[in-house]
This record gives sequence, structure tokens and C-alpha cells, in this order.
Amino acid sequence: MMEKINPDDLNLTENLVDIRRVAKTVAGGRRFSFSALMVVGDRQGHVGAGLGHGREVPEAIRKAGARAKKNLIRVPLSGTTIPHNIVTKFEAAKVLLKPASPGTGVIAGRSVRAVVEAAGIKDILTKSLGSSNPINVVRATMLALSQLKEELNSADVVISCTGAPHFVLECSTVEEAMHSRPERPLVLVDIAVPRDVETEAGQIENVFLYDIDDLVESSEWNRKQREMEVEKAMEIVEAETKRFASWWQSLEVKPTISALVRKGERIRQKQLRLALKRLGELSDEDQAGLEAMTKAIVQKLLHEPIQCLKTNAHNKEDYARVVSELFRLDGDELR
Repeated sequence: MMEKINPDDLNLTENLVDIRRVAKTVAGGRRFSFSALMVVGDRQGHVGAGLGHGREVPEAIRKAGARAKKNLIRVPLSGTTIPHNIVTKFEAAKVLLKPASPGTGVIAGRSVRAVVEAAGIKDILTKSLGSSNPINVVRATMLALSQLKEELNSADVVISCTGAPHFVLECSTVEEAMHSRPERPLVLVDIAVPRDVETEAGQIENVFLYDIDDLVESSEWNRKQREMEVEKAMEIVEAETKRFASWWQSLEVKPTISALVRKGERIRQKQLRLALKRLGELSDEDQAGLEAMTKAIVQKLLHEPIQCLKTNAHNKEDYARVVSELFRLDGDELR
């Protein structure tokens, strides 16, 4: 339902957009009269348009003004412009309205200009895309303004960063928006210098205002937290690097260890065969016990040298060479 606005509560100014003589054919001849198109507004977000007919010009203007006051609408403003783009069509007229930055002014034809200026819009870009008939153009413009949405009513977070020398979002505007959404919080982030949002807006219930100083403080806290995490990450990287380096270096002495184990196993098997020949016939159980004993002896003897090689892998050139010479590991065994 359209909001009912009492024109007596507003300080309205009238603007005659168009007046023309019209003729109507009736029985016995043609009857002449005048048609007037009037726009009224308080330049603070209220505007109306009306068409009046009369046999005299003053009568047509009076009727047009009265109808315009009955058709008043409230236009949601975003500072000195409109909150978003909109395109509307009325009959053959089509109008495009676009927000503009402060200082742009009103870029519009005569008919559109009369409506937007009466509404209090000071910066806007417009384009008439269809018929130039002033009646249809004015009605298309009025339709566009009536369909503008109150962005603050539907937004949860508003980020503002303009170069405006004045407040773009005043406290009264925020307060009015919160009346329609008292239970829903609104977060305002003002990163403009100078400020876009009036400071008092942050004192409204359920409104949370953050400016550039708050963001700097939050950014500094986040930076310190990241630095602490960097130190932990560096410790993890250093530990893992050492572990990887140790593993990688152990690969360098692996051929020496493998050669040492193979030589020990070869000697064990040779000496076991000689022992079995001297001992004569043995049961399978005795042979298995002798096999296990010789393996354990070799493992015990080689355990310390192998551990030494692994622990001192970073000195692989000295330790590997010493082990190779002590155990006389030849080239075939080191492959």
C-alpha cells in the first residue's frame, strides 16, 4: 500500500512542466481548453506530479497542482543521489536513472529534471530512451522513483568509501531505517576519509559502526596473531627439515649398511656349512637352532656399527670409509 502523505505538513514548491491548448470535437463544433502538467516537491525526498484541465490557464494549473499534492510519494535518497540504478517504462516513454557521485549535478532533460530536483536529488545521471512526450516522461520518472528500494531496510552490512566532503549517511537516515527493522542488527563500515557516516549513528540501538581507526586496530591485532603463528610454523618447518635431512643423509650410507649386512650373512652361511660338516648328522631341530644362533650372533656384532653409521650419516664420508676399510667391503658389495 502506498504511503499517504499529508501535503500540509510539507513546505512544497510548484513547478509547471508543460501547458498546452487542447481541442475536443463535440456536437455543434470544437471545444477548446488547456492542459497543465505540474510537479510539486519539498526537495527533501517528497515529490508529486499531476495533470489538470481547465477552460482557462489558471484553472488548469490549479487543478494540476491539487492533483500533484494528492499523488505525493516519498523518495529514498542516498546522500545527494539515489540508492541504485533503475529503468522504468510508462506508455511509450522509457527512463533510466543512475546514481552519481557528489558534484556531478543533475544530468537530465527538462521533464525528468523537474521531478528529480523537486524530490531533492542533487546528483544523478538520467536518460530518456523512448517518447519525449512530457506527460509520459514525468509519469515514467515518478514510477521509477516510487520503485526505488530502501537499501538500509534490507542490508545487514554497509561498507562506505566515497570522496564526499560531507556525510553520505546521516544519523536520521539510519534511525529511520532501523524503525522498520528494530530486531535486525546493522553493521556500518566507514573506511572513508573524511567520514561518510555520521558518528552519532553508532549510538542507535542494534547499529554497529566501525571506522578506519577501528579497522587499523583490528588489523594490528590480526598482524600480531599472524606473527605468533608464523613463529610456530617456522618451528614446525625447522623440525621437519631436520627430520628430512636426517632421512636423506641416511640414504647416502644405506649402500654401506646393506653391504655390511650382506657380507656378515655370507660369512655366517659359509661358517655354518663348515660346522655342519664337522658335526655330522644333526636333527632338523638342531640345525634350526644352530641357524638361529648364528643369525643372532651376526646381528649382535653388526648392530653397533650400523647404528653408528645411521647416527653419523652427516659425516658419511669418514664413517662409511672407515667401516668399508675395517670390514673390507669391496665394490661389488657396495652396489
